[in-house]
This record gives sequence, structure tokens and C-alpha cells, in this order.
Amino acid sequence: MNTLSDFRGPKAGGHGFLLSGSTFTTIDVPSAALGTQALGISAMGQIVGVFTDAKSASHGFLLSGGTFATVDVPAAMGGNTTAHGINATGQIVGTFVDTNHMEHGFIASP
Repeated sequence: MNTLSDFRGPKAGGHGFLLSGSTFTTIDVPSAALGTQALGISAMGQIVGVFTDAKSASHGFLLSGGTFATVDVPAAMGGNTTAHGINATGQIVGTFVDTNHMEHGFIASP
């Protein structure tokens, strides 16, 4: 069984993690991210979530095969995208906030 979540360390921001059996793996977007949350994992082991950048904007991410990719909906205001889940075919579901400060759901297909 796999468990995804986040934790706070001694520095500002949070860190995502994957607990698989007794193996604990920290998940941090390797950029100017101030914090990372891991929110969903597919049967293929792909992980999605959200990170906060230095400007306090949130961006979705996909971690696949050890590589991070940013997931931002083009209509989102300043990023403000969160990837909540991913299925075995790679479809990502999440939410974004538009320029009118309204929240919407999205599905992104590979």
C-alpha cells in the first residue's frame, strides 16, 4: 500500500512524501519551490500534486519516471493550478482559479 502526504520541516514550506511499505521518499519539486504537496498517485507510479513558487503562486506538477513537469491550466490566474489525481492512462484531474477568482475543475489528457 502506498501513502502520499506532506510534512513540515525546520525550513519554511512543506514537503511531499511517498510511503510505500516501509520505504519513505521525500518529494520536493526541484526549483524555486517553497513547498510541495503530493496528492495523487496512479497505478503506474506517477505522482501529481501542487507546489508553491517564490511568488506564492501555486502550480500543479507531475512526477513521472523521476522527472518533474509543471501542470498549469492556461486560463488559470498566475498559475493557481492544483493537480489532485491521476489515473492509469495518465489523465490528470484537478482545480484552477481563473482571472475572476472562480474555481473550476479540469481534466488533462496525455
